[in-house]
Amino acid sequence: MPNIPRPSPPLVAAALALLIATALWAGLFALRDARSGDRFDLVRWEVASIANKWLYAVAAPLRVDPPPDQAIRDYFAASDRDGPAAARLENAVEAAIEGRIDAVLRDQRIGGRFALPGLLAVWPPVDIELGRSPRILITSPRARIERLDATRLRAALSSEQAIALERATEAADPALSSLVVATGGIAFYPAVVSNRNAYAATVETAAHEWVHHYMGFYPLGVGIPAGDRQVISETVADLAGEEIAAAVLARFGDPTAATSAARTASNPLAVQLLRALRIEVDTLLADGRVEQAERRMEQVRLELQAEGVRIRRINQAFFAWTDTYAARPDSIDPLGDQIRTLRAGSDSLAAFMQLLRGATTRDYFAARDRDGPAAARLENAVEAAIEGRIDAVLRDQRIGGRFALPGLLAVWPPVDIELGRSPRILITSPRARIERLDATRLRAALSSEQAIALERATEAADPALSSLVVATGGIAFYPAVVSNRNAYAATVETAAHEWVHHYMGFYPLGVGIPAGDRQVISETVADLAGEEIAAAVLARFGDPTAATSAARTASNPLAVQLLRALRIEVDTLLADGRVEQAERRMEQVRLELQAEGVRIRRINQAFFAWTDTYAARPDSIDPLGDQIRTLRAGSDSLAAFMQLLRGATTRDHIERLLEEQTDR
Repeated sequence: MPNIPRPSPPLVAAALALLIATALWAGLFALRDARSGDRFDLVRWEVASIANKWLYAVAAPLRVDPPPDQAIRDYFAASDRDGPAAARLENAVEAAIEGRIDAVLRDQRIGGRFALPGLLAVWPPVDIELGRSPRILITSPRARIERLDATRLRAALSSEQAIALERATEAADPALSSLVVATGGIAFYPAVVSNRNAYAATVETAAHEWVHHYMGFYPLGVGIPAGDRQVISETVADLAGEEIAAAVLARFGDPTAATSAARTASNPLAVQLLRALRIEVDTLLADGRVEQAERRMEQVRLELQAEGVRIRRINQAFFAWTDTYAARPDSIDPLGDQIRTLRAGSDSLAAFMQLLRGATTRDYFAARDRDGPAAARLENAVEAAIEGRIDAVLRDQRIGGRFALPGLLAVWPPVDIELGRSPRILITSPRARIERLDATRLRAALSSEQAIALERATEAADPALSSLVVATGGIAFYPAVVSNRNAYAATVETAAHEWVHHYMGFYPLGVGIPAGDRQVISETVADLAGEEIAAAVLARFGDPTAATSAARTASNPLAVQLLRALRIEVDTLLADGRVEQAERRMEQVRLELQAEGVRIRRINQAFFAWTDTYAARPDSIDPLGDQIRTLRAGSDSLAAFMQLLRGATTRDHIERLLEEQTDR
C-alpha cells in the first residue's frame, strides 16, 4: 500500500473553514437574492467584480492573453457577450480599454486629487467591469417634471416586467409618473459598463464613468450628486468623456472598425420635436392641464415612431431622466451651452476639469455668464479698468501716437475697448496653394453647425476653394471689440494688441485695411507689442483673478513641431499638384494632434492661410517672425521699436531695417 501523506491538522482546519465560509457566503447571497426582488444588488456585484479582478491579476503569469486589438475584435464580434467565449476575453478587453484611457489621461496631464508620479499618475486608476448595466426606475410628479427617485433594478429585468413595475408604481400613487430606463454604465468602483454597445460607445461610457470617479474627490462629485449638482456632473462627464474617447480612438484606432456599424448622428427631426415638446409640456403642466400634456407626449411619440425613432414611452418621468443630461442635443437646459462655452475657453481638457470640479450650483455658471445681466452691470467698469491700466503703462513707456498731446491725450488714440462676443471670420484659400483670398466677417453667435454648413456651401459653390470659419479674440474697430470669453490676462493682451493696430492706423503700416505682406507685418508687430504691454500691465497691477483662473498653458511643443513640419510638407505637395494627398495628410496630422489633447476642428489650406497672418506664432515657418523679434531685441525700448516699425510696409523694408540695425 503506498505511503500517502496525511494532511496536517492546520491544513484540514483551513480547508474546513474555507468550505464553511463558502457555504455561508452562498447562503447569504441566496438570502439577498430572495429579498432584493427586482432591485440591483450592489454588494453582490462589488464582491463578484473585485474577486474577478484579483483572480485575473493573480493568474496573469499562468495565462497567455491574445493581443489587445485581437481580444477587442473577437469580444465585440461575439453574438452573446454573456456567453463563455466572450467571458474568456472579458478581462483582457477591460484591461485594454483601461490602459488606453489611462494613456490618454497621462498624455493630457489629467491626474486627480491623490495622483502620484508613476503607476498612480492617474487617480483614481481607471477600472471598469463589462457586463449588463442595471436598469433604473425613475419617478416624477405628474403635475410637474421633477426627478423624485431613481431606484436601481436588475439588468435582466424584461420589458414586460418593466411595464408591470411602472403600472404598479403608478397604481400605488396616481400622482406619480414612472419609467424604467436602461443605462450605459454606472460609476460604481469598478464602474459597470454595458457590454451591449459597440467598441467606440463602450470606450466613451468607460471614460464618462471615470470622469465621475475623478470628480468624486472634489465638491462636484462627492457622495451621490442630486439636483443641479447631478445635472452639472452628468453634463461635464458627457463632454469630457466624449473628448477622452475621441482621443483614445485617434491614438489607438478602432480594432472593430471593419465590422461595426458607424455611429449615427442625432436625428434632427427628433431633436426638434423633443425640444419643442419639452417647452410645450412645461406650459401645459404650469396651467394644470396634466391629461392634455400626457396626450400630447404620446402623440409626439407616435410621430417619432413613424419617422423610425423608437421611444417606448414619453412621459414626465422620461423628461425627468433626460433633463439630467444638459449636453444632449434635445436638451433645453442652458447649462449645456454654458458648460460647452467653458470648455471652449479652457486651454486644455485638464484645465476644464480643474475649473468645473468645484461647480456645485447654477450660480457658479451665472457668475460666469458674461452676456448675462450680472456681468452686464460690471462690463463698463471692467472696460474702464483695463483701458486705464493699459493707458498707464503706455504713458510710463512714453508710447504716444501721431496726435498725442501732454495731459489727457498723452496716448493717441485713447485706449477704447468694448467687451463682447467677437465676430467670426470666413477665410477662403485656393485648394491648389495656400493664399488668403477673402475674409468675411460673420455673426459672433454663429453655431458650430452653422459654421460647418457655411464651409460646405462655400466649397460646393466653388470646388477649387478651401474654407474655414474661425473665431477671433478681437477686431480693431474703434472702440475695439475684445472677446469676453477669455481669462483676464488674455483679455488684457487682446486689448493691447488691438490698441497697437489703432496706433499704427495713423502710420503707413496700419493705415486703411492692411493686406498681403503689410497685414502679416501689422499682425506680427501687434502680437509682440501687445504681449509686452500686457505683461507690463500684469506686472504693475497684478491679476485680480489669479486665485480663481486656471494658469495659461504654454504652446504644446509637439503641436508646434507637427504643425511646422506639416506646413512645409503641404507646400511641397501642393507645388507638385498633389492636392488630395496634401488634404489627407492635413487630416491625418489633425487626428494625431487630437490624440495628444490638441483640438483643432479642421486643418486645411484656409487654416494655414489664416495662421500665416501671424508670423510670431510658435508654429509659424515665416522668417518675418524672427526678423521682427530681432528688431525688437535691438531697440532700446518698446516705444522705439514701434516708431521703427510704423513705416514698414514690405518684407524688403524689414530686411533694410535689419541691415541698418546690424551696421549700427
